[in-house]
Amino acid sequence: MNTRALGNTGIITAPIGLGTVKLGRVAGLKFARVPTVLPSDDEALVLLGAARDLGVTLIDTSPAYGVSEARLGELLGRVARANQWTLCTKAGETFDEVSGKSSHDFSAGAIRASIERSLVRLRVKRVDIA
Repeated sequence: MNTRALGNTGIITAPIGLGTVKLGRVAGLKFARVPTVLPSDDEALVLLGAARDLGVTLIDTSPAYGVSEARLGELLGRVARANQWTLCTKAGETFDEVSGKSSHDFSAGAIRASIERSLVRLRVKRVDIA
């Protein structure tokens, strides 16, 4: 897959990314066919490997995606070097699996804390897009 510039950010990545909400949660999803269980680590590795083999380098995640960031932190290094991925995460939203509801806090302190927690879960020193 050809890569291209992401706007004027200086980031070069594949034009297609892999969204990872279904690696991290099943509750509260608004899809026609909602999964009832998360894929196993082996299934997730197959997905990530297939994405890599097709040239996908952009991985999209979020703290609101349940355990997605933590799983990616564990699994991405097993598929390719961590720096081969363009990591995108979001901040300001958390999801409570028990209530099935999201909460939002877009204050500067909450955004900073969210990104710092994401770095720990993803096991990286930086994310490319937040």
